[in-house]
Amino acid sequence: SISIMTQVFLPCESQQWPEDKRYFKLISSIQSAEEFRRYIEENTREETSSDLASTSQRLSCLKGLAIFLTDIASEEEKEIFFNKTLPFICRSASCLDVLIPDKGVPFIQQQEGAYVHLGRKLILSLLANAFLCTFPHEHPLGKKSKSFTFERFFKIFNSSDSSRCSSQTAKLKCILNYFYRMSYREEDGVPGTVCYSRQVIPKEDVPTLS
Repeated sequence: SISIMTQVFLPCESQQWPEDKRYFKLISSIQSAEEFRRYIEENTREETSSDLASTSQRLSCLKGLAIFLTDIASEEEKEIFFNKTLPFICRSASCLDVLIPDKGVPFIQQQEGAYVHLGRKLILSLLANAFLCTFPHEHPLGKKSKSFTFERFFKIFNSSDSSRCSSQTAKLKCILNYFYRMSYREEDGVPGTVCYSRQVIPKEDVPTLS
């Protein structure tokens, strides 16, 4: 049967959301790759004040992104990122709290038939929060949350494996291009919805070789 499953614990439902909103505002004003990397290094040290602990954790996840921007991205790509793309990502992430539906965002489990309709603007905001690594690691009920951030992806740029880094660079450029293109739809409100569905074959009906 098709049913809607448990809910995703969203960044805007966390106690850290007010600090995350300040975090978005802070990094959206950064103007260069060097400033971005320096800001991350200065604010992820052990002596960072407790009131900025959440921001320090978020910034630590972006170290690989900073390496991409300083060591790999072209001058044109850097200019587009800091002048257009990053401020747009921050604005998109910041409006999550006004976009979530009353019933929340369902989490579709593996091997469970389910469906969900999401607005394109909500999807954009969810992706922006994932990109900025604000999804909570801990659920308020004490259980471990699924990871919806780009943290592990960005860590690849800390690797010495040049071949792997090269393939991931192409992926990151595609992601940044998505945000850049969507920034030109900001004025029209990014209309439309997307329907995701999972159809599952019962185990007893799965074809076998026997």
